[in-house]
Amino acid sequence: MRITLRSASVAAALAGCCLALVSCGTDHPEARGTGGPTGTAAGTPAPGVPALRAFRTYLRTKGPKADAAIASHVLSVRVHEAGSGARTRATVEVDYGVWDDERLDRTAEVFAHWRRSVYGGHGHVRVLAPAKMDAERDW
Repeated sequence: MRITLRSASVAAALAGCCLALVSCGTDHPEARGTGGPTGTAAGTPAPGVPALRAFRTYLRTKGPKADAAIASHVLSVRVHEAGSGARTRATVEVDYGVWDDERLDRTAEVFAHWRRSVYGGHGHVRVLAPAKMDAERDW
């Protein structure tokens, strides 16, 4: 097989770009294949508003003492505000394992209670775990 100088340099440049995305220790959705364009131009909803800090603060300070430990397992929280009467959607990512479905359900329940008590309105939360598990709850 004969590799020309042009294709070798393109391959090296692509490898360098991908290596830079995954080796710096920062989470890059593009490197995982889940990123890319969002918004109306891409035909998908824009990413939601981050709410990780607010939810963790609630868990540690105002939530039930038994739920304070949930805060360390919550990795990200995105809230997709709905306009004009539509319900709000939220996605919470946690690091629970395969046998933690009760904790997953509790996280969804606590999040729904937090949103209802602090912000009012109505919506739906989906809590995702790496083991392809999820829990959902309405508020």
